[in-house]
Amino acid sequence: MAPTPVQVELSTQQAAEILGVSRIFLVSVLQAGELEFRQVGTHRRISILEVMAYKRRMTTARKAALDELADQAQGLNLGY
Repeated sequence: MAPTPVQVELSTQQAAEILGVSRIFLVSVLQAGELEFRQVGTHRRISILEVMAYKRRMTTARKAALDELADQAQGLNLGY
């Protein structure tokens, strides 16, 4: 039986490519506990669902930061 999409696990390189970050950065995120993973021997495996949830959280945080910067620029009459 083939794995369903919810069962798919990614390597750190695959997850980093989906997130648009370096593998080294992703490993630091994993070590900080910001993203769940499991260790298989010496390899880290991350659920595709975890990766996509993290990506959504980062997109939401990025948008909120940009909105805040735009509000500050408008408040200072910087022409934005």
